[in-house]
Amino acid sequence: MTSTVEPLVAVVTTDLSAITRGRSVVESKLQKIAATGVGWLQANLSLTPFNSIVDPNPWGSSGDVRLVPDLNARFRTVLTGSATAFDMIAGNIVELDGSPWVGCTRTMLRDALAELKAATGLSVIAAFEHEFHIEGDFVPGHSLSFQALRRTDPFAPNLMAALEEAGVAPEVVIAEFGNEQFEVTHEPADALAAADRAVAIREITREVARNAGWRASFTPKAAPDAVGNGLHIHFSFIDAAGKPATYDPARPGGLSSQAGAFCAGVLRHLPGITAMTAASVSSYYRLKPHSWSSSYTWLADRDREASLRICPTVTIGGRDPVRQYNIENPAA
Repeated sequence: MTSTVEPLVAVVTTDLSAITRGRSVVESKLQKIAATGVGWLQANLSLTPFNSIVDPNPWGSSGDVRLVPDLNARFRTVLTGSATAFDMIAGNIVELDGSPWVGCTRTMLRDALAELKAATGLSVIAAFEHEFHIEGDFVPGHSLSFQALRRTDPFAPNLMAALEEAGVAPEVVIAEFGNEQFEVTHEPADALAAADRAVAIREITREVARNAGWRASFTPKAAPDAVGNGLHIHFSFIDAAGKPATYDPARPGGLSSQAGAFCAGVLRHLPGITAMTAASVSSYYRLKPHSWSSSYTWLADRDREASLRICPTVTIGGRDPVRQYNIENPAA
């Protein structure tokens, strides 16, 4: 008699320390738990990246919530090199009656996007650039070189294939400036989908690297003298009709009045925002002058050390800058 191993599906949430945690069920039970989710604890938000619980945590050992999968945010691929499929679904944490839980990071984003749309009519389109290091035994390579990427073959094509199959829509993978540093990007999407993709990219990259015998690290600084890893956030806006609303050639830098007001708000609150987007001590070894990352609170046109950078557009072949125009925040 032969038996088959039924694959698992993980329902996950990403916490304030950027750790993705969750619970797994066999795939045949997914529809059964789709409406009510799986058990979760408020105190899980007090877990640290060092496998400890902050003391005191606001909930102690009491309380229960539910982690409910969003079936539209499922990422599945069999191309990571693992024995079973990578299958992960982003979830929302809710109270036992189904109402949103105040500590759910995904709900915070969804609500903020809804508030922005209600107030301005604008929706956010976003994309992420992930930089990471691979810890392995490699022949040294030149920064950004063809050879530096090929020396890890078949890591890069395997990664891109897995991301594509998972629905992440990857765009580019490169060997970056730092030793053993790489970068992968994805196509723009609505902001909630882009955030879900960012989580999937990290987890799939780690798994592909692990199955190659290596370790992928997204730490802001792998060593004091190492080139830092950033998570650059690109954003633009569309109006209620789905038309681009970020670009106005008559205004300074081409920034529309609404986009300019949004950027002004980001700059005004950047210290508080950065406390969330760059929450670790090691982030601030990267966010300093002359390191090609954000070091001061300012907006600039095509300057890679600005806190908010107006990104370049191209007119090659008659391309229209309106849909290309976006702003980058590298302070993450």
